[in-house]
Amino acid sequence: MAPPAKAAPSKGAKPATKAKTGKYKASPDGKKKKKASPSGAGKDEERKRLQAELEVARGSAAAQDAAARALEAELAALRLLHAQDTATSDDVLASQQQEQARLAAAARQLEAALEASRREAAQLQRALQDELDAAVAEQAVADGTDGQPSSELQRALSHQRRQEERITAQQREMEGLRARLQRAEDGLAASTAAVAALQVKAASRSELRFVEGRPWLLHVGRERLTGALPPAAQPGAALAAAGRRLVLEAPSGGVAEPSGLQQPSGQHSMHTLDLSSGVWTSAATEQAGGSSSSTELAAISGRAVCSIGGKLLGFGGACPDGSLLSAASATQQLLPDLPHWAPAPAPAEAAVLPAPRQGAALAYCSSANAAFMYGGQAQDGRCLDDLWRYDVALARWTRLDSAATARHLPAADRARTPCIPERPLPCSGAALAVSEAGDRVWLMGGTLEDGRCSNDLHWFDIGLRYWAAVEPQQSSCIVAPRTQHVMACIGRYLVVVGGLTRSASGAVTRRRDTCLWDTGSCTWEVLDDSAFEPQAPAGSSEPGAVVSMAAGREPGRRTTSGHRGSRTSSRREGGSSSAAPAAFLGAGSAAFLGSKLLLLKPSADSGLVSELWTVDLGCPPERIEELRAAKHAAAAVVQTLTLTCEGVAATSARLSWRAPTAGADKLLSYKLMMTNAEGLAREAYEGPETSCDVNGLPPNSQLVFCVKALYDDKRFLWSEPLMVTTAAKGGPRARQK
Repeated sequence: MAPPAKAAPSKGAKPATKAKTGKYKASPDGKKKKKASPSGAGKDEERKRLQAELEVARGSAAAQDAAARALEAELAALRLLHAQDTATSDDVLASQQQEQARLAAAARQLEAALEASRREAAQLQRALQDELDAAVAEQAVADGTDGQPSSELQRALSHQRRQEERITAQQREMEGLRARLQRAEDGLAASTAAVAALQVKAASRSELRFVEGRPWLLHVGRERLTGALPPAAQPGAALAAAGRRLVLEAPSGGVAEPSGLQQPSGQHSMHTLDLSSGVWTSAATEQAGGSSSSTELAAISGRAVCSIGGKLLGFGGACPDGSLLSAASATQQLLPDLPHWAPAPAPAEAAVLPAPRQGAALAYCSSANAAFMYGGQAQDGRCLDDLWRYDVALARWTRLDSAATARHLPAADRARTPCIPERPLPCSGAALAVSEAGDRVWLMGGTLEDGRCSNDLHWFDIGLRYWAAVEPQQSSCIVAPRTQHVMACIGRYLVVVGGLTRSASGAVTRRRDTCLWDTGSCTWEVLDDSAFEPQAPAGSSEPGAVVSMAAGREPGRRTTSGHRGSRTSSRREGGSSSAAPAAFLGAGSAAFLGSKLLLLKPSADSGLVSELWTVDLGCPPERIEELRAAKHAAAAVVQTLTLTCEGVAATSARLSWRAPTAGADKLLSYKLMMTNAEGLAREAYEGPETSCDVNGLPPNSQLVFCVKALYDDKRFLWSEPLMVTTAAKGGPRARQK
């Protein structure tokens, strides 16, 4: 039988793909179609991963929104409390004013009644005197009288005595009313002062702001000051906190130079503010004849000051005659209870002292109990570029940067901070701060020898002793050059406040901005201007410090909250669109106390420092989490080699041990030793494991175990001995000791 004929394919039709090859498969339209490639599967996985990350980001954003809403609710509650306190203070003031008006009206009525009584008494006294004179005359010419006054005369004298007694009683009553009125006026004055202080304190507020996406809850407190109020500080003054007191050294009557320093006139004012009570005290002394022997009483300008616990450390400065304090007397200390500086204790050994200078940068590191000083201006006017360390315990100066700066920085430092090996230029009026870890000294700004101001940022590695210049990222803000500013390390941020800027034409501009340097992202953030508003516009109740430190906007105008939009305002000449401030913000009017920034605000009317603003620069939540994680990590650190027994039987025991955390990367192996009751010792285990089962033990016996850790640097460490008692055969399980 002939095989069936094959059907001829139609014209234009393509043959079917082979099913067994696996390379192609038939499609409905007859075209060849490739299988899914591995790259397509990778794209699907990448899409799924991105979707998962998007969900995580949405969840994080929702959590941040919830936290922001909670903080806004808390802020609304604080504002309501502020409104209630303001209403209460207004009611108290109105009541006191009404009481004063009532007492004043009563006093006026009593004075009018007393005046009428006095006039009536005077008339009666004159009438009685006339009658008495007439009676005496008649009695003198009468014959046959016995020399006794007549009955009319007796009545007149008795009436006069009663009038005098009445006048005396009214005078006593008037004196009592005057004393009562004086007490009421004193009480009203005290109440008015208390209401004014309450109104100032009620202006305190908290603001929620975001710096580079991180939430910051900043609180700005205001306090009204009393006592001997000092005048507003000018460049050349020094301000520092000593314990619970704020010390202001302000040479008065001097002339501010373009460099930012002030030449003293010979009058020296030392003002101390008790931070607990808000009361100023002052002591002013005048140097006689410019004698250099009384340097502690001299009107010193440009003295570098920092706080070392409950006292202050100062170095250098210029006398009224223009001469600098000598190297031997430049290092001085001040106790808050004393009105003048005293020479610091002499070192036990002879040491090299820093050259005389003014306008140096000085900062204290509590972890090292040492102060660090950089630069300044010498007697011949040139700027210095040396870095010194002052050991407080030894009272000795040591120069740190005498060696040349390293040409190649450690790889770890380059990876952590974009920087180049470079020494800072000689300058004066710069700001110095020490990191919280105590391993770096940060230097920013200052006045160069040609009179220009700098905005360079350098750090000095204390351990390796080399300088490095920091290179900000291209996305960073531009910080204006400045001098006579203040700076501190708070967490991962460098906080720079105020200062002066000298333009190419010689004009001096007072900065009012607050800048943050993020040591993690290596970027500057300018929180707009008006960090110190001398007087708020009419109708504005928010303090100017909130504008910069917490709000990022000036009173009366709306701007962004400390993001990239603040870049423009930081470049404006003068730092603000408003009028130039009457007060100087910088060294002398601002100081750091821990994580708090203290600002002295002068009154717009008198020019005296009448308010203290405290800006609490709290850590952002991420920093708080980092501190919490570091605390947990420190708690998990093991300091000793610990041996424990996990179980004991009649002829076996299971032991485990844990090595110290420090040096774990150099650990090689362990050796477990065992000693019986007869004192025979043998090795039970050796190896890298941290546990083992020891078999073949005698029942009902006492054994002592001890483990030894061996390191690759020939070190070893023994654990405390552990006594183990095995159980008797068939008896209860033994216990370890």
